[in-house]
Amino acid sequence: MRRRVMHVGWLDYLELNERLLQMVMESSFKPDFVAYITRGGDIPGVWISQRMKLPYVVIGAAHWPHGVKAADVTIAYHCLYVTKEPPSGRMLIVDDLTDTGLTLQAATAYLFKKFRKGFWRNLWRRVRGRKPYRGITEVKTAVLWRKDVEEPIVVAPDIFVEAIGIDDERDPDGLIPWIRQPIERPGIYLESCDVTGEV
Repeated sequence: MRRRVMHVGWLDYLELNERLLQMVMESSFKPDFVAYITRGGDIPGVWISQRMKLPYVVIGAAHWPHGVKAADVTIAYHCLYVTKEPPSGRMLIVDDLTDTGLTLQAATAYLFKKFRKGFWRNLWRRVRGRKPYRGITEVKTAVLWRKDVEEPIVVAPDIFVEAIGIDDERDPDGLIPWIRQPIERPGIYLESCDVTGEV
């Protein structure tokens, strides 16, 4: 079986990121934090975080198949955030793509567990004269691509730019195309620069 590969160039990729940003900004959901799943969500997550001037959380996740399908999602024990207070309020989880939504589900569960409000945490904060910690109150998800798979979808993204499905003529084996992003190609950074080093 051969899987079709969709090659995405830099201009198209940056346009997708801009469209995702606009969709987030125009939605009724107003995030307090952006959590992006590294590595695929790095660029769209930073794009949204910087443009909306929001603090961010970086989550490490692995969901790589040994064959055609992946069985489980591994979330890193620690995440990265650079604010004085732990993340709280409304959280937007950003990734590059989703199919069954297992990674989005695992990241959502991780955030709610890691940044939950609790009796002991708030007792300690009161002792130190700080305001009570409210924890994460709501989570929404945003991706560049949503792959339309036949497998059960556990979590569908709240916001997505493009839906990718099977084209019977171009995908005779019934496999959804593999998306080859510009950040995955070796030497792409050199290709995007001229000899003076200007992008």
